[in-house]
Amino acid sequence: MTFHRYAVRRLNPFAGVVQVVSGDNARAISLDGRAWEIQVLAESPNDCWGSLSEHHGAMRFFRFGIWTGATGLRNVPVNPIMDIGAMLDASKPVIDALSEPTNRPPFDLADTLELWLLDHHQQPLALLATATPGEPLAALQQRRWCAAPLHDRKLGRERPDGESPAADELEIMVRRNAAGAAKWLRRTAPGTGAGHATDGDNQEQLRAHAFPELPVRDHWTNTAEQALVDLWIRRAAPRLLCLPYLDDATRARLEPLAREQAVDVDRLWRLYPRLLDDAFVKAARIEARLRASAIRG
Repeated sequence: MTFHRYAVRRLNPFAGVVQVVSGDNARAISLDGRAWEIQVLAESPNDCWGSLSEHHGAMRFFRFGIWTGATGLRNVPVNPIMDIGAMLDASKPVIDALSEPTNRPPFDLADTLELWLLDHHQQPLALLATATPGEPLAALQQRRWCAAPLHDRKLGRERPDGESPAADELEIMVRRNAAGAAKWLRRTAPGTGAGHATDGDNQEQLRAHAFPELPVRDHWTNTAEQALVDLWIRRAAPRLLCLPYLDDATRARLEPLAREQAVDVDRLWRLYPRLLDDAFVKAARIEARLRASAIRG
């Protein structure tokens, strides 16, 4: 059986990179490179208890279980009228493949098309969405950049007045600097940031320094604006290190920031394509385990 191994970014807001191992009738998806959600392609039942209708349900992926190398497959509840045996058979090749060295993440990014919110000079400002080549782009059109999920809107370190800046401030700042237009770009040279427009026949080359490595432009002339972006980068550092196209200067900046968030590094380190100083990962993992022991103890 042929398997496709790839990764896609999680937007909007940016939440890291998801890894995928896809076979003919099943696929495995992981957010951390350790635990894999097994999804099986099966016919959707017409209702919860079956139907006398001769019409067949649509084929779609069902969440079938969670697999790790330590625990194996742990099943989750599925509709009782579904063929569990057939679903087990379909999932087995993907589960077997997860143990092979070639299926160890991180994988190459497949979502090379990027929808960027543009500033008033028509330069990329904030990353709104990504897509794989051939994927319909119309359904992914967005115009508003989100800095953080609804359940956690604080950016990090508190101000002298005791208040922590909220993601709302950064989002308002981005909207203020945006022209309201967005453009699809292709990141053509990993590590250099070069790209070109994909809309119509316009294939203009974008200069490397104008193509942000991070999901939001990280160099600002206004001191207050730069401070907000720096806070976002500090908070997102463990997830940003999952991006494969970062240059050494950016990684050197992010690794010490990520070290401050030991629990996140301990969860995501398997997805880091390369490290300049792997000692920070070892230190973060030890700290995370000590914290977990303290909570249990």
